Amino acid sequence: MKTTEELKNLLYKNETVADAAPDAIAAAQDFCEGYKTFLDNAKTEREATAYSEKLLTAAGYQKFVPGTNYAPGTKV
Repeated sequence: MKTTEELKNLLYKNETVADAAPDAIAAAQDFCEGYKTFLDNAKTEREATAYSEKLLTAAGYQKFVPGTNYAPGTKV
């Protein structure tokens, strides 16, 4: 017959992310903040489009003008 300690070693131990990598929770929170900000500012399709345009303009992109020749790598 096996001892209690040997039987405990046979049991499945569910290891959570919080136990395995405690810093992963903080990294996930940091990753989610930008998405949460986007959702707060873009509750409808119209708001999402306007907010996305604002973010792209801030990142250096410019509006697309049909018929204009753009160099490769131009942020349009």
